[in-house]
Amino acid sequence: MTALIFLDYIKWFDGLMGGRKVLLLIDSAPGHTGGMLTILERASLLNTRVEFLPKNVTSLYQPLDQGIIRTFKAYYRRYWLSYMVDQVEQDRNPLKTMNVLRAVQWAIAAWHEISP
Repeated sequence: MTALIFLDYIKWFDGLMGGRKVLLLIDSAPGHTGGMLTILERASLLNTRVEFLPKNVTSLYQPLDQGIIRTFKAYYRRYWLSYMVDQVEQDRNPLKTMNVLRAVQWAIAAWHEISP
């Protein structure tokens, strides 16, 4: 997400709150904190307060990172590694033969492999 898209989104979200005061928590990933503080200062939000979580505590506040998301990533990486090995064995460059459709298919397959 670019900073401008985020700015549009946060203004839209703020408008939906209609006078209710809300707190939006964002993790402190580098992509989130880079220019976001400047963007948020320009946003002049009326209903939404944005706070960034402290560094290295995301797994404590977002337990899905420890279980479901980690498992999903492991399954997805297995598809990627298997694909890379197959492509190399066929003398192809996996970085040149990879495409978005394949990545989406792997994501769907990885999601279905996660047990309840």
